[in-house]
Amino acid sequence: MSTSTTMEDYLLHPFKEILAELDIQERGDDSKWIRLTEIILGIDDLAASSSPTRMRAGSNRDSGSGTYAGSTFMQNLKYKVSVKSLSSSQPAKSPPAPQLKPSSGTTSPVAALDTLLGDGILAVDVKITAHSKEVQAVMNTKGIAWPVQYELVHAVTLGRWTWGDISSQKLDSLEGTAAVAAPKVHAVMTGRSEVPAEVTVSFNMSTSKDQTIWDAGAASVEGQGRRLGLMGDFRSSKNWFGGQIQQIVRLLPDGSMRLERPEMTRSNRFARFLSSRRMIKIKLPKTANFDADGSVRVALARKFVLCGRVFVPIDAKDGKGYLKETSEDYECGGRESEGDLRRMSFAQFIQLHNTLSRNSKQEPCLVSHADFAVLVKRSAISFEWAMYFALFVELVQEGVIFRTYSA
Repeated sequence: MSTSTTMEDYLLHPFKEILAELDIQERGDDSKWIRLTEIILGIDDLAASSSPTRMRAGSNRDSGSGTYAGSTFMQNLKYKVSVKSLSSSQPAKSPPAPQLKPSSGTTSPVAALDTLLGDGILAVDVKITAHSKEVQAVMNTKGIAWPVQYELVHAVTLGRWTWGDISSQKLDSLEGTAAVAAPKVHAVMTGRSEVPAEVTVSFNMSTSKDQTIWDAGAASVEGQGRRLGLMGDFRSSKNWFGGQIQQIVRLLPDGSMRLERPEMTRSNRFARFLSSRRMIKIKLPKTANFDADGSVRVALARKFVLCGRVFVPIDAKDGKGYLKETSEDYECGGRESEGDLRRMSFAQFIQLHNTLSRNSKQEPCLVSHADFAVLVKRSAISFEWAMYFALFVELVQEGVIFRTYSA
């Protein structure tokens, strides 16, 4: 695969819609701003002379230095792009605000497709997966960690206790970090310290490898793109990357839903981008006559509520459905401490991965399904894609390039 093809595959898609909106211009003799194509050429030049140009996360660490073999490449690339963008014979000045193209005041029929989904709050029916308005309000007030909430409602769906059993006094004992509180859920709720053999506590993971569940939430709050990987160690985890936990809901033949124990598995591209907790996998019944009349398919075209958070279907593959958490809340408010301000609405998600106006000559649903089926497939982190995107984020943060979209 050529370097330019690699750029197209790993940088321009699925973030091509963000990049296409960048307006990078020369702003006078004293400060030259490179265009996106010049960034790509800079990457091509350095990548062509770098070896290896592709490696997996956590491999090929420089001996003794504690840094990845690709870190020097990243530093050189970042330096080259910055120097090229700000080179001049005079001292560089602070860049002025980006110049936006004037609007004609009219919207073409094709461009109007981008507003088809409105503000992302979908006017469809709501399906309660597991939610109690009263209990959720108390959990939010006390700052109960997400893995603890999941374990509590997981047991509710299994009939081990009821919503009424989750009292404010018991929740007082479950405050604090997930690593400390989640393993105590069974003891606090039942008054028994021993865990029955048939009960598998969802988030009671003892090994250092399993502690990645605790790190996932912290990485989302951090907001540095760490979930994409190749940013080194994080907390107690070596070479950490996101998307390694799958939250699972099973749809039963009678139409009811039951939470299952989260699974540690290989991540996929959506899970790394959104984070594990922002996605749910629905397992569908495998009976021969399931959904013979199509009613279940209609029932799945809803918004699903789990602990006040709204999830919507984005794809179905191999007898499983995939839900994404949106920026919409149900009978509760978002929590800044949980990184909720960085959630994407359904409309923003579609615009990012399959802008309707730019696929107006195709069947949008078919295009989305084909793309999303690949992005929910289990995959390994590639060196180039994570490296290029990490560079893009850094350049935006440092003001070398401007971003018109903010998740």
